[in-house]
Amino acid sequence: MKLIISVVVGLWAPFLFGQSAIHWDTISEEMNPTPICENQAKKVFDIFLNSPAFDWTDRDNNCEDRANAVTLILDKWNVSNGKIWIFSGKSASYGDKRGMLDGWSYHVAACIFVGNEDDYDTLIIDPVSSPYKLLSIHDWVEITTVNPTNIYFFTGNDKYQQNRVELYPTWKNSKDYFNATIEGLTRYNSYSAWTRLKTRKYLKRNLAKVTKEFNKLYETDVDRIEKIPCD
Repeated sequence: MKLIISVVVGLWAPFLFGQSAIHWDTISEEMNPTPICENQAKKVFDIFLNSPAFDWTDRDNNCEDRANAVTLILDKWNVSNGKIWIFSGKSASYGDKRGMLDGWSYHVAACIFVGNEDDYDTLIIDPVSSPYKLLSIHDWVEITTVNPTNIYFFTGNDKYQQNRVELYPTWKNSKDYFNATIEGLTRYNSYSAWTRLKTRKYLKRNLAKVTKEFNKLYETDVDRIEKIPCD
């Protein structure tokens, strides 16, 4: 009996002792990145922060589209990347389901890898949560959570959306949602059907503008990050 109790306590210790979120490694995907240096990472962050293609004030919706757009561009630039997801305990089939996030049932952001092949940090591109700098995993988790018993994990950038995570989730694949991604950058998903109908001319103009800005980044010289000195 003592052995069983000790095992149970070990499994649930992160919840029992108040950690905001734990890494759910059961569904987390392993990364094998080619890291970039700190100077290059800062430049990457500044580019996305200041691009008109991204509305980083749109806090309540479209995080999956911003994260997906960032990873599409990073792929084109040959910068290793992935996605980090955090789910509230209430929306995940895991834990005691008390956990809450700061305004979301789940949140997702792009991540990059900074350092060298032997030792690197995973840093998060999420100006919605931090408009000043890249975030460490710990800081991103703390900013996005309200109370303990939430979960976070990593995936490749092919994962687009999943509203509820269980042990064997069925993901929407990002390659099937390119148009939805671009629409999401315009806040399109935030509007009701009636608003979309009433303002379709504005939305069409806005979509054209955002698409142009997205393509401007996407078609940029793929070596632009590699040319930034690391000294």
